[in-house]
Amino acid sequence: MANNTHRLAFARMGSALLLVVAGLWAADLTPLGAFGPAPGPATVSAPHLKGLSAKAGRRITTVTIETSDPVAYLTNRPDPMTLLVDLREVDAAHAGQMVLEEEGIVAGASVEQTTGADGVRVARVRIRLTQPAAHQVRSKRNVI
Repeated sequence: MANNTHRLAFARMGSALLLVVAGLWAADLTPLGAFGPAPGPATVSAPHLKGLSAKAGRRITTVTIETSDPVAYLTNRPDPMTLLVDLREVDAAHAGQMVLEEEGIVAGASVEQTTGADGVRVARVRIRLTQPAAHQVRSKRNVI
């Protein structure tokens, strides 16, 4: 019987201690180092432009834009001879040397760093055409 009394007292003391620690944790009063160091800010590098190429077939010309990670993009057609592809939150610092020469109906393409309407960094691919043409945009993972 004495053995059961000790177990019961120990269980009550343990549950009371657990209740106190849970209350402090819920009130955010625990010391900072109590459960290990605080996680530091995550340093995530922005996706960057890896490649820009064009390939002309008999009936179709394909422009391929490759990034390091999948990114959101938006296309715009300001005039019949220009197609813009805005890659959101993409670093185009090293893409200054990426320029396409004439291939099929593509007169050329260039990359410029700009800011979107909402203040987000945007890498803009400006594709110039030799003649007005319809376009389709497709993407798969990190290739547009």
